[in-house]
Amino acid sequence: MQLERLTHVKIALTIALIAAAGTASSAGPTCSPADASTPRTLVLALDGVPLRTIRAARERGAFTGWPEPQPLVSTFPSITNVAFTAILEPFGATPAGGYEVQHFDREKNEIVGGTPFGYHERLYAWRDAFDVTSRTFKSKIKTYTQPRDAALDEFEEAAELLFTSGQELVLAHIGAVDALIHLRGDDASLKLVLELDRRVRLLKHEHLIATGRPLRVVLLSDHGNNAMKIHKAEGLRKSLRKGGLRVVEHLEAPGDVVAPTFGLVSYGALITFAENAATAGAALASNRFVDLTAWLSGPGEMVVMSGTDRAVVRFRQDAPRGDWSITYDASAGDPLGYRPQLEDLAARGRLSPDGFASADDWFRATAASHYPDGLRRLIQSLTGTWVENYATVVFSLRDGYGWGWTAAHVSSKLSGGKLEGTHGALDAVASLGFFLTDDPELQPSFAVRSDQALAPFAGARDCVLAVGGAGDPHGSHHPTGM
Repeated sequence: MQLERLTHVKIALTIALIAAAGTASSAGPTCSPADASTPRTLVLALDGVPLRTIRAARERGAFTGWPEPQPLVSTFPSITNVAFTAILEPFGATPAGGYEVQHFDREKNEIVGGTPFGYHERLYAWRDAFDVTSRTFKSKIKTYTQPRDAALDEFEEAAELLFTSGQELVLAHIGAVDALIHLRGDDASLKLVLELDRRVRLLKHEHLIATGRPLRVVLLSDHGNNAMKIHKAEGLRKSLRKGGLRVVEHLEAPGDVVAPTFGLVSYGALITFAENAATAGAALASNRFVDLTAWLSGPGEMVVMSGTDRAVVRFRQDAPRGDWSITYDASAGDPLGYRPQLEDLAARGRLSPDGFASADDWFRATAASHYPDGLRRLIQSLTGTWVENYATVVFSLRDGYGWGWTAAHVSSKLSGGKLEGTHGALDAVASLGFFLTDDPELQPSFAVRSDQALAPFAGARDCVLAVGGAGDPHGSHHPTGM
């Protein structure tokens, strides 16, 4: 941006701030004028960027002077709808209808969604918490045909909003980067992150000149992605039928199970009658493409199974809406590989007399394991913490395999992609996004849960300092464009 244009923007912002003094804005409560040293905040949510990509960008000189990026542990399934529902819960995001846009609706007893018709009507509440996000089917098409351009467009929209509104906090969802990873792989996503680093540095400089205030930037991602060519997991429905179950579209008779699919992801969700859960879970655990399965075996009790290994997990809430205390019984096998962590918790006196440890203790003990925070995430997936129509049985596939639509492979080839990478599983590759900010006081020390990542910023969500901002939000102001 030319200096003359920056000066005009600064003057316009100053006039707007003076005019806004003592006046409430329709965008939210007017805040007391901030000190010049108080930063505004821009949150860039880079959909699906794995921790390894941001670390590779750092090795190439990106985000110089910032603290080290830390893992953000996703939900299970480690997919966008569920993860962003958790991330944006501090901003009022309510549970999504299902794990995916297409899901089984228990009340209607049928699979709903997943078509272009009425697409906007099935966008879940987490999108409303973002100031910038894709909300139309037309924008979704560009996301999958021109993902790099779509991602940079989303960044420019967020940058423009900073200069045309008085919001203290701008939340932007850069959703197209997830499609870029699926279709073009790690190299393309790394190049995009390096370009975003350049634009962020320029934006911070321009913002300081135009407003006289620093800009704090937070980058995060909602989940990880593997970097392997994805093969379809075969025979899952056959395994269910071999277990004596019927794979159907509607639940009507004992033994019925519905197995909705969407895209090509590394997890699955089954809906069946409670009495079928153990049968379905054990049947899938025998499939060579399935890493593990989980289901509720009673109130406050869950079974996790991998092959023939079976662990019993018990959980309880010590206070209304409080977090869980959890115990892990690995006497019949250790499907999550948590026996060393359990022994360490016991040695450090972190277990209650009946063997329970707090969810926070389990998080610290397992955040760096193959299944980060696996117990809490599995419990949440089966108890409706983040989705309304939650599953009876969930399963996680082995790395390199996906389950879902054949059309996902076809559309990938049509757009020139290779479909190298997917997510959804419980393992670290799929589960670890990242958290990175230029504010050292807000950077986590080792890892952060998805639902805690943005909690420190919730109070600033509706805080504005200007009426009408400093220009037309639909105008031609693109402060960081090429």
